[in-house]
Amino acid sequence: MTSLLDRRPVRTAVLVVALAALVGVLLATQGREGAAASQTSSLDRRSTTTLTIATGCGSCRLALASDTDRSDTTWSTRYRAVEDGEVQFSVPTWRTVGLTIMVRAPWVDQTSFQTVTAVRYAHEAAGSLVDASEARQKKRASGCWAGTGQDTARLRVVVRKQEVETPDGTATAALAWTRRTQAWLDPRYGTTHGVLGTQSVMECEAPVAT
Repeated sequence: MTSLLDRRPVRTAVLVVALAALVGVLLATQGREGAAASQTSSLDRRSTTTLTIATGCGSCRLALASDTDRSDTTWSTRYRAVEDGEVQFSVPTWRTVGLTIMVRAPWVDQTSFQTVTAVRYAHEAAGSLVDASEARQKKRASGCWAGTGQDTARLRVVVRKQEVETPDGTATAALAWTRRTQAWLDPRYGTTHGVLGTQSVMECEAPVAT
């Protein structure tokens, strides 16, 4: 190998190829960043989406948050009580990308994490229905909704009691998931009996236009 590198024509050829590859990577990166910027700018940041979340948990309180690796700020709401089987939020449409839904239930007796609604469990295709027995067997999930460009949207969230192990021992947590699997964003996290939790706002990976 040393003798090959010592030959001037080979060194020159290798240098040319390396420079060409570097230029290609830089151009590709700029192209991806430009596409992402174009996608973001195409969204009217003045538009809003009325998001209605239907749930059978009449005693629950829900809140929303939106934070992605391509946004400089975090958007969130206060917790709102479910009334007549639903709760409604007005969300900046561009903030629906990477939106997460947090759930508080009165029976929860642990404080080590807050429940995030699983919008997609591993191995489930968008549009598939997931029942409670299936949800409890799931090991990984995404809590990041891919969002919508529509001015109205409706999601159905199922909430169930679930015993989990915490640093303080066995506790009752809220298991929450969308009845119908949604389009989602990474990352995906491990779950305990289907329960997806976080100690802070969950950061989602924004899609990059190609």
